Amino acid sequence: MNSINIKYLLPLILITSIIFSCAGGKKQDLAKNKLLQKSDAPGWVTEHPISKLYYIGIGVVAKSPDSQEHIQMAKDAALNDLASQIAVNISGETYQTVIERSGMIEDEFKSHIHTSTKAELEGYELVDTWEDYSSYWVYYRLSKGQYALNKQEKIDRAVRLSLDLFTKAKNSERQNDISGALQFYLQALNPIEKYIAQTLEVDFEGLRIYLFNEIYSSIQNLLSKIELKPTSSKMEAKIGQPLKRSLEVAAVYKAADGDEFGISNLPLSFAFTRGSGDLVEKARTDQQGIAKCRISKIKAFDAIQIIQVKLDISGMIALDEASPIIKGIVNSFTIPSEQIELSVSNITAYIKSSETHMGYQLDIPAIEPAFKDALSYYGFSFIDNKNTADYIITIEAQSKQGSEIMGEMYSSFVNFSVLVYDRNKGEELYKQSLHDIKGIDLNFDKAGLKAYKNAGQRVRDEIVSDLLAAIKR
Repeated sequence: MNSINIKYLLPLILITSIIFSCAGGKKQDLAKNKLLQKSDAPGWVTEHPISKLYYIGIGVVAKSPDSQEHIQMAKDAALNDLASQIAVNISGETYQTVIERSGMIEDEFKSHIHTSTKAELEGYELVDTWEDYSSYWVYYRLSKGQYALNKQEKIDRAVRLSLDLFTKAKNSERQNDISGALQFYLQALNPIEKYIAQTLEVDFEGLRIYLFNEIYSSIQNLLSKIELKPTSSKMEAKIGQPLKRSLEVAAVYKAADGDEFGISNLPLSFAFTRGSGDLVEKARTDQQGIAKCRISKIKAFDAIQIIQVKLDISGMIALDEASPIIKGIVNSFTIPSEQIELSVSNITAYIKSSETHMGYQLDIPAIEPAFKDALSYYGFSFIDNKNTADYIITIEAQSKQGSEIMGEMYSSFVNFSVLVYDRNKGEELYKQSLHDIKGIDLNFDKAGLKAYKNAGQRVRDEIVSDLLAAIKR
């Protein structure tokens, strides 16, 4: 009996020992964790350091239990903090000028400056890292003296490049190369865009100038002397057809001495501001300062349509790739522009219709009036001479008996087809057929007339919109 008890007691004692051992281990781990969490953190963790010699950035993020992403996030946070410590030297006068001319609000401008400062950080060093069970910390620093030296070198390089472009612009302007001058002026903004809010004083031809202000005023002054003159401010057009001749616009420069001359190689853009159509959107002036725009089709049905032609700044500077500040500044300029009015005349159409009802020609057609009513709304006019019409519309329709319904009502059906021929192009424009359009009434005759009425409604609801879309294509 005692041997049996011992036999069963030994495993029990062993299991109990393991349980108490694990419990003791967990208590030790908890105690260890508690001890680590209470351990003293470095001074830079508990209080942000301040230094006369260094910009300091501290970053802290919650640790990720399943990845190491928190390490990079903490580094980014530290660099962001480092950038925020750097005070950007902004001239009050220049600052207000840039804000006004770029169209940016103050917070947007400061955010852009901060982002640029962070992007330019270099020469910083990792001082320390620290972590506990929940957070990860990073400590970066950057020598103030080295940063100032690097920053000034960058500004000097940017100013030299910008001033070189500004000088080329002035020389081009003196040689009456207006397009080249404008392009150089615009390009001169790019090198200094990161430092545009600072006072950039430079020597130019014996004078001390503020570079950004001089570039800006030179651009606006040049633009104010450019005038766009359409050869014809009003032109005739017709829906669905090209203009018989191209739009022509002269770009003229008015010099200070009153002399005028055409500006060659100037990029212009053309766009409908009222109406619509297919046109060549961009063109450059030739040696005489003339730009041409071809309109291959008028699509809108407005009687008066407007095309705006203006100087195409995007043809001189890559605005899509420019910073918000440069975009805002460029968009603030008063751009030379002009309008050309298109007087759009009605489309003429000749209709030939054959509508039979139970084998007899209808005295009062149903489908032809539906076409005329719907198309008249869009400016069509109908004439009796097919040889002078823009479009020839051929309609063929027939009704047929259907069946008797419950001995009281009767059904009839209409089939019809329409063919639209473009006489100007000498080709078929549109073709459609509809079958078994149903009508129900007290007898086959009335049911057939009801089917014709329903066919006319289908013309208004479906056929005309499809025809108009074909004309616009």
